[in-house]
Amino acid sequence: MPKSKDKKSFELSFEEAYEKLETIAETLESGNLTLEEATNLYENGITLAKMCGQILNNTELKIQKLRFSFSKDTDEENVSEEYDD
Repeated sequence: MPKSKDKKSFELSFEEAYEKLETIAETLESGNLTLEEATNLYENGITLAKMCGQILNNTELKIQKLRFSFSKDTDEENVSEEYDD
C-alpha cells in the first residue's frame, strides 16, 4: 500500500510539483541542513522529479495521438474529396 505522502504527491499538477521541486533544490543548495533533513528532501525531490517526468511523457503521448488522429482525419478527407469529383 502506497504511503499517504506518495499518494498526495501524485495529486499535484505538473506546475505544483515543479514548484516544490525548485524549492527543494534551493533548500538543498543552501547547505543549512542536517544530513537527515537533506536526505529526506533529496528523496522527496526524486519522487517529484519522477512524477514530473511521467506527466511530461504522458502529455507527449497524448499529443502524438492527437497528431496521428488529425493526420488520419485529414487523409480520409483528401481520399473522400478525390472520389467526390
